Amino acid sequence: MELCLQHLTAPTELHAAQPREGHLPLLNVVAVRITLRAMKFQSPADKDAAHRFFADRPLAQSLFEELAAFVDTLGPTLVTSTKSRVAFLAKTRFLWVHEATAEGIWLGFLHPRHVASPRLRSGPVGKRWSHHTKLTTSPDAELKRWITEAYRADTATTSTSPGPRAKAAARKSR
Repeated sequence: MELCLQHLTAPTELHAAQPREGHLPLLNVVAVRITLRAMKFQSPADKDAAHRFFADRPLAQSLFEELAAFVDTLGPTLVTSTKSRVAFLAKTRFLWVHEATAEGIWLGFLHPRHVASPRLRSGPVGKRWSHHTKLTTSPDAELKRWITEAYRADTATTSTSPGPRAKAAARKSR
C-alpha cells in the first residue's frame, strides 16, 4: 500500500479528499512539501528500495518525508537506499533511517563531535561520531540543529584534526 500524499498541492494545504482504492487516508499526517516520489534518488533502484522500506508503515514514511523536507532546506543531497537503510548523502552519508516501525523511525547521523544527550546512543566512527535516536513525532529544534551541524561538517573541506578514536588512543597512551 502507498501513503496517499498526491492530494498535497502546497506545503500547508491538505485536502480532505477521499483516498483512491489501495491508498491509505491522510489522517493525522503532517503536510510536507517533499514526498518519496519527489525526492532526488541516486538511482531508480534506490527509489524502489525506499518504497519497500516504508511499505505498510505510513507514520514512519510521513516522519521520513518531513525529515527529508527539512534536509532539503540545507542544500543539495541525494537519497540512497538498501533493504535495511534509507540515507541522505551530501559528500558522504551523513543521515540515515535504519529502522521503520509502526511507531516511528530510528535514525542515525554522523556528527563532527560527541553530543552528550540522554536521547542519543553514540559511538566514534573514524573522525566523526555516530548518534542514533528514535523519532516518533516531528523533528524538534534540537534534532534539526544536530542534523544541520552534521550536514555542514559533511560538506566542509576535509579536516586534519584527529577523530574521536585517535583522541581516545592518545589518552590511553599517556
